[in-house]
Amino acid sequence: MTLIVTIVNELGLLQLSDSELTAPDTGEPVGTGTKLFPLVFCRGALAVAGSYVMNGTGMDDWMPQAIAEYSALDTGSVEGFARFLQHRLTEQQERGITGMLVQIAGYVRDDRGSHPEMWFVRNFDGIDPANGDYVGRSNDFGISEDYWDREYGKLLEGGHVPGQPLPSVFFFNGVAEGRISFKLLNRYYLQFLEETWRQPALGFSKPTSIEDYAQLMKHELEIIASLFRVNKLNGIGGDVQHYAIPRPKDVVVL
Repeated sequence: MTLIVTIVNELGLLQLSDSELTAPDTGEPVGTGTKLFPLVFCRGALAVAGSYVMNGTGMDDWMPQAIAEYSALDTGSVEGFARFLQHRLTEQQERGITGMLVQIAGYVRDDRGSHPEMWFVRNFDGIDPANGDYVGRSNDFGISEDYWDREYGKLLEGGHVPGQPLPSVFFFNGVAEGRISFKLLNRYYLQFLEETWRQPALGFSKPTSIEDYAQLMKHELEIIASLFRVNKLNGIGGDVQHYAIPRPKDVVVL
């Protein structure tokens, strides 16, 4: 299936993905492909997991065409594109077979400035608590905004003061074994980084750009891919792709 990760923090937005493609009928590797795509109409990007072929066309061609078509029709917004993609996927999917999850992250401008959003488009109802598999595959794609309306609100309710350091928020989807192992690894990896940064004698410091932060986060996916490779499991592998979006200068104080 794959493993895609979207991170929102005070440095900007970051998306990561493995690049392995597998055959839908056998699950065997069939090469690698692009799973991250920049949005040309705004400061944003998207990551795709699940089915890689839509209406007979691979995502490496299908998704840029969809982005270009939306760009020509509209001045562009992250929500507008998410809804455009929701309808397009619903119309063109192979019913009963297509299973897809798309994370769309970008900065949105209003009269106060820019703020981050993370839209999630998918045709699954949820996750089986017993094994972590996605369940309730539908012929209709659902949509939600999961950062600005949900997670950032939770941070404020939990006592976050705007202007203080903003904790990183992670969104991740993909094959159950990869997604669950990433959640476990992420807990200890972030703890390791924080403790390392608290040792001034070592000379290490927190990254000051989203690109530098990306270099650290890529290692997490590389570790998960190594677990799959060592155990001869298919679904996650190949080079880790990333796309970083620096925080704009007019961002709302978060």
